[in-house]
Amino acid sequence: MGCHECRSQGIKEYSVVKRMQQYINNDDKGSLESLLTQMAKDKKNQTEEILLKRCINIGTKFFNPPSYAAWIGSSNCFFLFTSKFKDLIIAIEEFFIGEKLSLMSYICEKGYFDIFKHYLPFYVAKFNKLQEGNSLTLLNQLSFSTRCLNTEIPNYYTPIQIATSQGHINIVHYTINYFSQENPPYTLNIHHLNNETWENCALISLKKCNFVMMKLLYEAGEAEFGLSNKEGETAIEILTSASRTKSNFQYIECIMYLIDVIKIDIMQKHEEILLQLENRVVIKFFEEKLKNLGILVTKEDLENVYYKKPSKVLFSNEFMERETQSPSELSEIPEESNRTGFLGSLSIPCE
Repeated sequence: MGCHECRSQGIKEYSVVKRMQQYINNDDKGSLESLLTQMAKDKKNQTEEILLKRCINIGTKFFNPPSYAAWIGSSNCFFLFTSKFKDLIIAIEEFFIGEKLSLMSYICEKGYFDIFKHYLPFYVAKFNKLQEGNSLTLLNQLSFSTRCLNTEIPNYYTPIQIATSQGHINIVHYTINYFSQENPPYTLNIHHLNNETWENCALISLKKCNFVMMKLLYEAGEAEFGLSNKEGETAIEILTSASRTKSNFQYIECIMYLIDVIKIDIMQKHEEILLQLENRVVIKFFEEKLKNLGILVTKEDLENVYYKKPSKVLFSNEFMERETQSPSELSEIPEESNRTGFLGSLSIPCE
């Protein structure tokens, strides 16, 4: 699948490109390194020229070999290219800018963890340099995509918000640890509020009902969950709205952790929240928590006042046999789970 540009250079060069593409597809660093060594002997100074040519054709796109390695997540080949030829990272970034993407956003969207670790120091150094020089245009090109391949991801999300939305725990975890002793660029800051919705990574994790991501952000990153977004929605409202497209178990696990461990303020807008709740277990749980605070109110009472009709709740088959139990029996999270030490609860590669 070479392009006309490569074929015009002769059969031998076209064959080299085909072999290179095969090695990249297989993430075969050893064979690729042998090929590059042989090319350097045969072509001398022409090796880098070949690497910069857009001579790998996939669909409507034409890639140069290093950009192709980044595109498909061929991490070992990406390391090899960028280690042997330092300027190739710039060429890869320029390719993605040409596609109206940023390399960092794309890596975070795809979850290419090994490439992320390798690219991160270069990205941070360049980001800081551009920021110091007030090179806003280049900074925006480096940091943001004007679109994501996944159309469900808002284009105004920062790279770390994209990783959070996509559920890439390893990237988020590694980023938190990497910047434990220094301030990250705002594009990789889990606390940053995006300009469109005023959401940070914590609120985005709630939109996905992602319990493991919530736990990571709170325990390892000390992320703030007690915020409201631009629409004035609290964490519980955001979570409840998202629950309508997620499993009951995911939602119940998240809301119990949000209330029992994170200690979110449940008195704020409690009537609006009760009216939104639909899961029977969560309704009982929330009513009991309010009762413990001296607020004697039920969803049924509120609906009789506001709607003059019986309460309509969704029953979860998983909990039907247990509905006669008290909410505390279903939902209590042991006190010792507060700040349980996230590193000991998951096995995540961070090296």
